[in-house]
Amino acid sequence: MMNRAQTKHTRPSTVWLDESAFCNQQLSPNSTASPHIQPPTIQKMATAVITPGSMEPHPGRPNARIPQLNQNPWDTFEPAAGSSQDRSLIFARNKSERGKLVHIQQLEKQFSPATGFLELMEQVAHPSFLKLLECYHHDASCTLIWEPTEVSVSHILASSCSITTDELVGIVKPVLEGIQYLRGLGRALATLGPETILLTQSGDVKIMGVENSCEIKESEMNPATMKLCALADVVTKLMLKN
Repeated sequence: MMNRAQTKHTRPSTVWLDESAFCNQQLSPNSTASPHIQPPTIQKMATAVITPGSMEPHPGRPNARIPQLNQNPWDTFEPAAGSSQDRSLIFARNKSERGKLVHIQQLEKQFSPATGFLELMEQVAHPSFLKLLECYHHDASCTLIWEPTEVSVSHILASSCSITTDELVGIVKPVLEGIQYLRGLGRALATLGPETILLTQSGDVKIMGVENSCEIKESEMNPATMKLCALADVVTKLMLKN
């Protein structure tokens, strides 16, 4: 059976900045998606690529520790934009290095991430997943500092931007690599959809929600549990952006 990680953390909706400018820069309005790429083909290809042991973790390789600081994060950062509706995620910049941008997630008071949560975030060292940079403890509350992103695939789908075949592959490939990496760890994403696939300002693809990933047995790994079917659904929607 699939067992969820003991501690669940749901990262709320991000505040997206300059969405239209990002789309205009990254996605050409004159481009068209190829009609020859079919989601079932991508799903079949992904199933063949993700094989047992193809991305085994490296137990001998030291993982980067996530700094835990006992201080007020707002001594280091300042808000750069309004927060999401529930005011739990804020786009911010470093006060001393104003070019360094982050997303700040303020957790409920008297809540602190369990040790297992931080260990998992340190273990998952793959560029396809959103990176947790720091963890602040102050006044009985906890604040998580995440690397910044600009837009989600949901925003691309809702925009008037079109997408080329190369851009489509550029989104799908890192997601497949992330799924493959998790399989090597004996884990699978709890959910995958347009809202959990993010893009940075430089165009890098980041999957949100690895902290909620599940342990899974080899016998239970299939296109549905590994979220390949969900990825195929995202591809189908992106193919309509032409």
